[in-house]
Amino acid sequence: MDLLRTVQLTALMREAMASARDIDTAVTAGPGFRWAFTGPIEIADFGGLDTWQRVFDNIAPDLD
Repeated sequence: MDLLRTVQLTALMREAMASARDIDTAVTAGPGFRWAFTGPIEIADFGGLDTWQRVFDNIAPDLD
C-alpha cells in the first residue's frame, strides 16, 4: 500500500500538480495519525530517495 501511494504521489510531483511540501502538508493535516508530523515524501527521504528511485526503476514496468 505504501509503495502504491508513493507511486501516485511522485506522479503528482513529476506532473507539477503538487510539490513535496504540498503533499506532505495535505497528508499530515488529513488522513491519519501516522503522518501527523511527518509526511510520506519526508519519510521516503529518510530511507534515501536514491533507494526509492532504484526500487521504482525495477518495479515500475510491472505497475503500468
